Amino acid sequence: MQEIERRLEPRVEVPPIPVYALSDDDIFFYGYAKNISHSGMMIMSYLRCEAGQECTFEFAIPARQRLLGRIFQLKEEIPLALRSRISWCVNSAIVTDGPNRHGVKFIDMTQGSAKHIESWVKAQLKV
Repeated sequence: MQEIERRLEPRVEVPPIPVYALSDDDIFFYGYAKNISHSGMMIMSYLRCEAGQECTFEFAIPARQRLLGRIFQLKEEIPLALRSRISWCVNSAIVTDGPNRHGVKFIDMTQGSAKHIESWVKAQLKV
């Protein structure tokens, strides 16, 4: 039987996007986004976090290339810093099991950041 999708927002699988954060209690976090939606993302990391922890995650999504970027093959990105809360964690029993998975909800986004993510996710869904 097929599992029912419970997400409110569609998620887009992404090539590994590096994600960095420094929590309020000065804990450094590093991982890779596995998928992104308008309201959150899933991060893979060998570091462990706790559900409910809040921090500002910094990452960049690919930008639509403009003419000069296409001509000179420039990699254009939109840097984002989003206040977020870790909603859930699935910690691996041991490091060889692979990275830990963290579900992240964006909790404080500027209007510009929200527009960038929303338009990027929509563009990826059309491909």
